[in-house]
Amino acid sequence: MKEVELRKVVSCLEKALDVLYKTDVRDSRIRFQYAMYRVALKLAEKGLDVNVGNEKEMKGRHDIEVADKIKIEVKSAEYQIENEVPYVTATFHKGKQIREKGFDYSIFVTFKGAKVKKMFVFTYEELKEVAEKPRPHLARYPKEQPCLLFYYPKYPKTFGHLLNIEKDLNIHSHKYENRWDKITSEIK
Repeated sequence: MKEVELRKVVSCLEKALDVLYKTDVRDSRIRFQYAMYRVALKLAEKGLDVNVGNEKEMKGRHDIEVADKIKIEVKSAEYQIENEVPYVTATFHKGKQIREKGFDYSIFVTFKGAKVKKMFVFTYEELKEVAEKPRPHLARYPKEQPCLLFYYPKYPKTFGHLLNIEKDLNIHSHKYENRWDKITSEIK
Protein backbone atom coordinates (compact mmCIF):
# COMPACT_ATOMS: atom_id res chain seq x y z
CA MET A 1 0.00 0.00 0.00
CA LYS A 2 1.04 3.55 -0.63
CA GLU A 3 1.68 5.98 2.20
CA VAL A 4 -1.32 8.15 1.20
CA GLU A 5 -3.68 5.16 1.32
CA LEU A 6 -2.29 3.99 4.64
CA ARG A 7 -2.71 7.47 6.11
CA LYS A 8 -6.42 7.44 5.16
CA VAL A 9 -6.98 3.98 6.64
CA VAL A 10 -5.17 4.92 9.86
CA SER A 11 -7.21 8.12 10.16
CA CYS A 12 -10.52 6.26 9.73
CA LEU A 13 -9.58 3.49 12.18
CA GLU A 14 -8.35 6.08 14.69
CA LYS A 15 -11.72 7.86 14.55
CA ALA A 16 -13.59 4.56 14.92
CA LEU A 17 -11.47 3.54 17.89
CA ASP A 18 -11.98 6.93 19.51
CA VAL A 19 -15.78 6.66 19.14
CA LEU A 20 -15.76 3.13 20.57
CA TYR A 21 -13.80 4.23 23.64
CA LYS A 22 -15.97 7.30 24.17
CA THR A 23 -19.00 4.99 24.29
CA ASP A 24 -17.20 2.52 26.61
CA VAL A 25 -16.89 -0.19 23.96
CA ARG A 26 -13.57 -2.03 24.11
CA ASP A 27 -13.03 -3.75 20.77
CA SER A 28 -9.60 -5.39 20.54
CA ARG A 29 -10.16 -6.30 16.87
CA ILE A 30 -10.49 -2.67 15.81
CA ARG A 31 -7.58 -1.75 18.09
CA PHE A 32 -5.44 -4.45 16.46
CA GLN A 33 -6.40 -3.33 12.93
CA TYR A 34 -5.50 0.23 13.86
CA ALA A 35 -2.16 -0.91 15.33
CA MET A 36 -1.34 -2.98 12.24
CA TYR A 37 -2.08 -0.16 9.80
CA ARG A 38 -0.32 2.37 12.03
CA VAL A 39 2.83 0.20 11.96
CA ALA A 40 2.51 -0.16 8.18
CA LEU A 41 2.23 3.64 7.88
CA LYS A 42 5.34 4.14 10.05
CA LEU A 43 7.28 1.81 7.75
CA ALA A 44 5.93 3.48 4.60
CA GLU A 45 6.99 6.87 6.01
CA LYS A 46 10.52 5.45 6.17
CA GLY A 47 10.30 4.89 2.41
CA LEU A 48 9.70 1.13 2.59
CA ASP A 49 7.42 -0.87 0.29
CA VAL A 50 4.73 -2.29 2.60
CA ASN A 51 2.08 -4.97 2.10
CA VAL A 52 -0.58 -5.48 4.77
CA GLY A 53 -2.56 -8.59 5.69
CA ASN A 54 -4.22 -10.29 2.75
CA GLU A 55 -3.27 -7.50 0.37
CA LYS A 56 -1.18 -10.04 -1.47
CA GLU A 57 -0.42 -13.70 -1.11
CA MET A 58 1.94 -13.84 1.88
CA LYS A 59 3.56 -17.04 3.02
CA GLY A 60 3.02 -17.69 6.71
CA ARG A 61 0.68 -15.93 9.05
CA HIS A 62 2.47 -12.64 9.67
CA ASP A 63 0.66 -9.30 9.44
CA ILE A 64 2.94 -7.13 7.30
CA GLU A 65 5.54 -7.76 4.65
CA VAL A 66 8.23 -5.21 3.83
CA ALA A 67 10.06 -5.16 0.50
CA ASP A 68 8.57 -8.58 -0.33
CA LYS A 69 10.93 -10.29 2.09
CA ILE A 70 10.77 -9.05 5.68
CA LYS A 71 7.93 -10.55 7.73
CA ILE A 72 6.46 -8.50 10.56
CA GLU A 73 4.08 -9.63 13.28
CA VAL A 74 2.09 -6.94 15.10
CA LYS A 75 0.91 -7.29 18.70
CA SER A 76 -1.27 -4.80 20.52
CA ALA A 77 -2.59 -4.46 24.05
CA GLU A 78 -4.03 -1.92 26.43
CA TYR A 79 -2.40 -1.06 29.75
CA GLN A 80 -3.87 -2.75 32.81
CA ILE A 81 -3.33 -2.01 36.49
CA GLU A 82 -2.92 -4.66 39.16
CA ASN A 83 -2.00 -3.82 42.76
CA GLU A 84 -1.40 -0.23 41.64
CA VAL A 85 1.23 -1.41 39.12
CA PRO A 86 0.55 -0.56 35.44
CA TYR A 87 1.58 -3.14 32.85
CA VAL A 88 0.82 -4.34 29.34
CA THR A 89 1.07 -7.85 27.93
CA ALA A 90 1.65 -9.21 24.44
CA THR A 91 0.59 -12.78 23.89
CA PHE A 92 2.25 -15.14 21.46
CA HIS A 93 -0.33 -17.87 22.09
CA LYS A 94 1.50 -21.21 22.37
CA GLY A 95 4.71 -19.86 20.82
CA LYS A 96 4.43 -21.79 17.56
CA GLN A 97 4.93 -18.72 15.41
CA ILE A 98 8.17 -17.93 17.24
CA ARG A 99 9.45 -21.50 17.21
CA GLU A 100 8.74 -21.82 13.47
CA LYS A 101 10.27 -18.36 12.76
CA GLY A 102 7.00 -17.08 11.33
CA PHE A 103 8.29 -13.50 11.40
CA ASP A 104 11.54 -11.55 11.29
CA TYR A 105 10.36 -8.70 13.54
CA SER A 106 7.49 -8.13 15.94
CA ILE A 107 6.12 -4.71 16.76
CA PHE A 108 4.34 -4.41 20.10
CA VAL A 109 1.95 -1.46 20.08
CA THR A 110 0.77 -0.43 23.55
CA PHE A 111 -2.39 1.59 24.16
CA LYS A 112 -3.67 3.79 26.94
CA GLY A 113 -7.35 3.96 26.15
CA ALA A 114 -7.79 4.64 22.44
CA LYS A 115 -4.36 6.26 22.07
CA VAL A 116 -1.06 4.62 21.17
CA LYS A 117 1.35 4.97 24.07
CA LYS A 118 4.51 3.20 22.84
CA MET A 119 5.73 1.01 19.99
CA PHE A 120 8.45 -1.54 20.64
CA VAL A 121 10.41 -3.23 17.85
CA PHE A 122 11.79 -6.73 18.50
CA THR A 123 13.81 -9.07 16.32
CA TYR A 124 12.82 -12.69 16.11
CA GLU A 125 15.96 -13.61 18.06
CA GLU A 126 15.06 -11.27 20.92
CA LEU A 127 11.71 -13.03 21.40
CA LYS A 128 12.82 -16.68 21.29
CA GLU A 129 12.82 -16.89 25.10
CA VAL A 130 9.07 -16.08 25.15
CA ALA A 131 8.33 -19.35 23.33
CA GLU A 132 10.94 -21.35 25.22
CA LYS A 133 9.52 -20.43 28.64
CA PRO A 134 5.72 -20.43 28.62
CA ARG A 135 4.06 -19.16 31.82
CA PRO A 136 0.49 -20.44 31.96
CA HIS A 137 0.22 -19.45 35.63
CA LEU A 138 0.40 -15.78 34.55
CA ALA A 139 -1.93 -16.06 31.55
CA ARG A 140 -5.57 -15.08 31.36
CA TYR A 141 -6.08 -18.13 29.11
CA PRO A 142 -3.45 -20.60 30.39
CA LYS A 143 -4.02 -23.39 27.85
CA GLU A 144 -4.39 -21.19 24.77
CA GLN A 145 -1.99 -18.32 25.49
CA PRO A 146 0.85 -19.23 27.85
CA CYS A 147 3.63 -17.43 25.91
CA LEU A 148 3.65 -13.86 27.17
CA LEU A 149 5.75 -10.71 27.03
CA PHE A 150 5.25 -8.18 29.86
CA TYR A 151 6.18 -4.52 29.92
CA TYR A 152 6.01 -2.47 33.13
CA PRO A 153 6.49 1.28 32.58
CA LYS A 154 7.22 1.62 36.32
CA TYR A 155 9.49 -1.40 36.55
CA PRO A 156 9.15 -3.20 39.91
CA LYS A 157 12.60 -4.75 40.34
CA THR A 158 11.22 -7.25 42.85
CA PHE A 159 9.24 -9.17 40.22
CA GLY A 160 10.73 -12.63 40.00
CA HIS A 161 8.59 -13.90 37.13
CA LEU A 162 10.20 -11.79 34.41
CA LEU A 163 12.09 -13.29 31.48
CA ASN A 164 15.49 -11.88 30.53
CA ILE A 165 13.99 -10.10 27.51
CA GLU A 166 11.38 -8.49 29.78
CA LYS A 167 14.02 -7.33 32.25
CA ASP A 168 15.98 -5.79 29.39
CA LEU A 169 12.84 -4.18 27.93
CA ASN A 170 11.83 -2.76 31.31
CA ILE A 171 15.29 -1.46 32.22
CA HIS A 172 16.47 -0.42 28.74
CA SER A 173 13.26 0.35 26.87
CA HIS A 174 15.19 2.72 24.57
CA LYS A 175 16.73 -0.37 22.89
CA TYR A 176 13.25 -1.32 21.65
CA GLU A 177 11.04 1.78 21.58
CA ASN A 178 10.60 3.17 18.05
CA ARG A 179 13.65 1.24 16.83
CA TRP A 180 12.53 1.23 13.20
CA ASP A 181 16.23 1.29 12.26
CA LYS A 182 16.38 -2.43 13.11
CA ILE A 183 14.15 -3.00 10.07
CA THR A 184 15.34 -0.20 7.77
CA SER A 185 19.00 -1.15 8.19
CA GLU A 186 18.22 -4.61 6.83
CA ILE A 187 16.70 -3.14 3.66
CA LYS A 188 19.31 -0.53 2.78
